[in-house]
Amino acid sequence: MVAAGTDGYVVGRDLLSSATVTYISFPQFQEVRLSGSAAAQVEVLVETEAAKGLVLGNSSVLRASGRDRWLALRARSCRSCYYRTVVYALDSREGCNATLTRTRGEWHSPHHPDFYPPGLHCFITILAPIGHRILLRIPFLELPPAKDPRCEHDSLEIGPLAGRGPSTVVLCGSRRNLTYLSLDERLSIAFHSDPLLEAEGWTVKYEFVRLCRNETHGEANGRICYPPGKSTSLLYSAPGDCHFALVMPLGYELQLSFSTLQVSAARASSSCPDSFLEVSSGGVEHRFCGNWTGSPELAALRSAGNAMTIRAHLEEPLGGPSLLAPSAASLGFCATYSAVLVNQSLAEDCEFGWVSWGLHCYRVFNESLSWAKANDVCGVHGGHLASVTGEDIQSLLDAMLLAR
Repeated sequence: MVAAGTDGYVVGRDLLSSATVTYISFPQFQEVRLSGSAAAQVEVLVETEAAKGLVLGNSSVLRASGRDRWLALRARSCRSCYYRTVVYALDSREGCNATLTRTRGEWHSPHHPDFYPPGLHCFITILAPIGHRILLRIPFLELPPAKDPRCEHDSLEIGPLAGRGPSTVVLCGSRRNLTYLSLDERLSIAFHSDPLLEAEGWTVKYEFVRLCRNETHGEANGRICYPPGKSTSLLYSAPGDCHFALVMPLGYELQLSFSTLQVSAARASSSCPDSFLEVSSGGVEHRFCGNWTGSPELAALRSAGNAMTIRAHLEEPLGGPSLLAPSAASLGFCATYSAVLVNQSLAEDCEFGWVSWGLHCYRVFNESLSWAKANDVCGVHGGHLASVTGEDIQSLLDAMLLAR
């Protein structure tokens, strides 16, 4: 008798005469399990018929990674004996362990959606670039239920996670649509199955999300969206503050208009104990939380000088790594800004970004350079290093430095 496939079982019972069952697994076998009555006279042979066989007791497990794809069961005569063998193939193309470094992807338990083999110890590591975190979604998890929260049978362990520090989350039983955020650029997933139970397993999907980077914008007009491209929720970002500075030349003010603004799923409010968005300029602050998108009360904001700061303050994502509401995908903001000239004399005969004073145009560059290299930079822009020839020039340069 010959059987072939990726996994399966062969059962024999009652009054067996001498027989041999040959099982061909593809591409290699990972584990053979024997169980049955003590009266069963069954041997498992691997590689060749001359190999030393494993004789069935009440329960026996043979672990091997066969160099070939051949094994045999030899059953001797016995009365009222019973045996069962389960053969699990080892998929050498993917295996059980992996290190994932692509921007996004997914991974499954072995043989999913079929049952995974018993006795597994799989380890998956996801590595993101510096400055990113890993957003992990588990749309499907089906493991044997456990009475102990530590999952004494089969389990999926994930960590370290935001809100939990170095500790891991241990999952078992039946779960759907879970979402987690990694603590840093590295996320480990460990899957363990005991020698007895099997189930359908699990699927995980991941993507890298960029942490907040403080930004400064000085163009005459522009657009800011956070998260960038709105591809992921605002709440997937790291808790803390993210600042966007809008700085115009002296003689200009700013006008800011939001096309979308939703910091939480609550209604629009200015009383914000948790996550909020704050716009400040010249000591005047406007704070927003909840959903302001489309609200007629959200008018364009005007700066009190040449600078304005947008501060996104984020608390721990929804109380830590937990199930995220479907509406979370719409969280974030998009705004457009534009420079408004309020003092013509400071912009006369100068390109935007320069300040007019006397016979010259002045500009501050944020670069740490030697005098010679700084003069070269000025030369590239058609100028030279500024000379302080009087108190009026000194006051102008001080004002330009303080305004940045």
